[in-house]
Amino acid sequence: MRQLADVYRDKLVFIVGPPNCKNVAHAYGFKHVILSSEMREWDRSLWPFAVRDEHKHEKTQEDLSSRPISAVMIFHDSPDWGLDIQLITDVLMSQDGRITTRQDISSERPIVQSVPLYSSAADFLWSNEWQHPRFGQGGFVRALGGVWKELSGSDLKIDTQFGKPSAATYDYAKAVMTDFAGSIPPHVYMVGDNPASDIQGANINGWKSILVETGVYRPGVKLTEAQRPTTIVNDVASAVDWILKEEGCA
Repeated sequence: MRQLADVYRDKLVFIVGPPNCKNVAHAYGFKHVILSSEMREWDRSLWPFAVRDEHKHEKTQEDLSSRPISAVMIFHDSPDWGLDIQLITDVLMSQDGRITTRQDISSERPIVQSVPLYSSAADFLWSNEWQHPRFGQGGFVRALGGVWKELSGSDLKIDTQFGKPSAATYDYAKAVMTDFAGSIPPHVYMVGDNPASDIQGANINGWKSILVETGVYRPGVKLTEAQRPTTIVNDVASAVDWILKEEGCA
């Protein structure tokens, strides 16, 4: 999402994710950033329910009654789905990003998303220490989409989807490789645990895909044609061994 800073540098953007996402956004070049916790502190009737670490939240210095939010950017997994879905829909349903306003739902004109919406990851599932995968940002976006569909009658539109397997992420990776090596190497290997993001993205781009069994994927799970890897190995160490053999280095 770094490249969006040139477009929104001097505009107010709503960043969804944990508090440290604000520091990341500033490092990218966004000057005016607001979090959902700051919006709630501005007026708690926006979300009149208890939230995590409530005593630590700061009130925004922005006057949201007059200053519009120009874009919503889902930087990371939402720490509070209810709060974030409410505030995102408030912004999308507003008139030109002014959260105190609302489009006329009684009008015959269709309800449209008043500002662009960006998402940094499409993963529906991810893996941690728990024995079964957890919902990721893709799950959150689907929940948001269900609420938006109920309110507006239209499908939710993501203006740019970043993250695997989106083209934006792989185009960026290719640019980095070109800057580093002068060109894209003849053999590119992708190691990942998620067939729907890691492996599918690699396959789309013609890279060799290596699926590990230490994350989202479990042996025996059915894969679509787009998700079939070049090979399946036990873990990352085994993936490195396989790559070295492919390159004649082992």
